[in-house]
Amino acid sequence: MNYYKRHIGDYAKKAGHLSVLEHGVYTLLLDAYYDREKAPTKAEAIRHARTRTQEELAALDAVLSDFFTEIDGLYFQTRVEEEFKKAEEIAKLNKVNGIKGGRPRKPKGNRKITEPVIKNNPNITEVGGENNPNPLIHQSTNPLSKEESKAIVRASRLPQDWKPSDSDLAYCQTHRPELVAKEVADSFHDYWIAKSGKDATKTDWAATWRNWVRNQRAPPSSGQVVGKTMQGIQALEKMKNESQQRMAANPDNGRLAKTDVARIGQDTSERVDDRYSSLVA
Repeated sequence: MNYYKRHIGDYAKKAGHLSVLEHGVYTLLLDAYYDREKAPTKAEAIRHARTRTQEELAALDAVLSDFFTEIDGLYFQTRVEEEFKKAEEIAKLNKVNGIKGGRPRKPKGNRKITEPVIKNNPNITEVGGENNPNPLIHQSTNPLSKEESKAIVRASRLPQDWKPSDSDLAYCQTHRPELVAKEVADSFHDYWIAKSGKDATKTDWAATWRNWVRNQRAPPSSGQVVGKTMQGIQALEKMKNESQQRMAANPDNGRLAKTDVARIGQDTSERVDDRYSSLVA
């Protein structure tokens, strides 16, 4: 397929939480999926999304975890598979109409009057009947059954007794060493256990955990402020100790000798007497 519809509102509702990088990866994956009409493997997804750096590979893992289902090494998406079904049915219908001589012509007359639509089935008009070659694109002519959807999407809820594995904790400590891995695991468990409905199901909880760790906010930098304060205190203590050591090595350093004090007093009194005598004279 070289064309597919993209409803802006639906996309924003489902994928609005993605980062700019993850949006780009998701778009490239969808384009390649529709173009090849085949679910990609992990290696093919890496190549289709042009991911090279660790950050880009992490974005790819997050997108695959949120929007694709891994079955036997292939990453499927239900919506894309439904579009393939629609396109296949339309192609068959067009082929039948081609054999019959093409689409039926509209009756002559006032062209402003359109054929009425049968209320019970808006895909069928009185002229085209069930062979109407132009059903509404947004309505599925042959939707997947519940069994087929379940076969493609095998999502599950997070177990109530979920605990992070050693590899989960190691991933957190390696990629986000500023976080406390156990606290991150507790928030992860509480958040997904409290979730309800379809949003609470995931196909790969390990990938969801990695995405959760990457998106955690850094803790407040209170420890850093305390560290700077302690450095200042230590510097003052060092200066104080050095001053005491100099004083101990040379007790007279920085002090005025008694003779100097007496001399200062004598000089001062002499200068005062001189000024006074000059005034009297």
